[in-house]
Amino acid sequence: MDDLQQTNFLYPFLNINDRKELTKELEKARKNLEATEGKLSNEKFTARAPEAVVNAEREKAEKFRALLEQLAESKARLEKLQ
Repeated sequence: MDDLQQTNFLYPFLNINDRKELTKELEKARKNLEATEGKLSNEKFTARAPEAVVNAEREKAEKFRALLEQLAESKARLEKLQ
């Protein structure tokens, strides 16, 4: 699979000429991760919230990290192509 196919696979709706959208999605994912990590770093939240809620937040954080990694890879590939 070449770079273009991999970029389209990781971020299929990306227009090759539109880095703004990718940058916007990266920022959105970063903010979501920061908010989720903020909750998890709050001792009152982790102490008072049900275990299932805390675990759900941990899973969300992991998903945001994976999304950020994919978006960063897509952006790097896109920049190589341009």
